[in-house]
Amino acid sequence: MAAAAPLAWGDPLQGPLLTQPFDLVLASDVLYQQEALPLFVRTFADLCATGAHGLLCCERRPTLPLPTALFEGAGLRLCAVPLGEQHPEWRSEDIELFEVQLKAAGGGSSS
Repeated sequence: MAAAAPLAWGDPLQGPLLTQPFDLVLASDVLYQQEALPLFVRTFADLCATGAHGLLCCERRPTLPLPTALFEGAGLRLCAVPLGEQHPEWRSEDIELFEVQLKAAGGGSSS
């Protein structure tokens, strides 16, 4: 089943569509305001808290680098998907794709 619900970054997860465990969390073209980055990362971490697999797709913006430290601080591990592993019709040199998962307990990597 797939579902969608409105959610502002940083708001608590409430309601039947936002309080259930997720298998997959998708985010695309959502990183473009510096002041919203901590709120987005916290919300993404909350959505992945039950072990959901996340995919984050974003444009490379030299003036707004990917907030890797924020993701790590929220207990998330980012893994870049190499361009060669992306769909040949939809990949682009100026778009980055990341798999996002909870860090394993104890600081090791998860599979």
